Amino acid sequence: MALRTNVRIRFLAETSTDTEGLRTGRTDIEIGSTAGTTADVESRTIATSSFVVAMRSDHPLAGEPVTAAAYAAATHVNVSRRGRLADPVDDALRELNLVRTVRATAPTSTAALRIVHTTGCVTTVPEWFCQQDIDALGLTTAPLPLAIPELSLTVSWHARNSGDAAHSWMRDTTVAELRALVSDQPGHAGDPHA
Repeated sequence: MALRTNVRIRFLAETSTDTEGLRTGRTDIEIGSTAGTTADVESRTIATSSFVVAMRSDHPLAGEPVTAAAYAAATHVNVSRRGRLADPVDDALRELNLVRTVRATAPTSTAALRIVHTTGCVTTVPEWFCQQDIDALGLTTAPLPLAIPELSLTVSWHARNSGDAAHSWMRDTTVAELRALVSDQPGHAGDPHA
């Protein structure tokens, strides 16, 4: 991304609780997986991704079609910035009368993949977002054998900034850069409304 000399970018980690950053003006743009839920927050979806199961190439599930039962029987690392041990994967497993064992949580997909790299665990991550880390760590993937909603990559901002020329430039630049990053990744689908 080419930066103008009068632009400063600060990347902030997500907090453990929801914030009012867009409403208070502390945050200009949020990039995440959910769109704004109130009328004063506008959002644009950049891409969506299916989930995959990531594991070491010597894992017993590697190279085989992964069934829901085999997936549930594996030892898991869950991705949760809040340290949650359960997520929609567990809801889908419960519908099949299956339960998984989560041995660890990690705050980011990158951290979960690093744990998987050094253990016999598996983790479930969005394919397009994590493919570079998966490749760099020499991991392998399999399709997630469960029906869970795809993950969205979404840019959100407060409505008061919609007409601001500088904010519009920043939004458009951010959206363009994010689209370029995911356009040649496998497993993503671009925004049909773009």
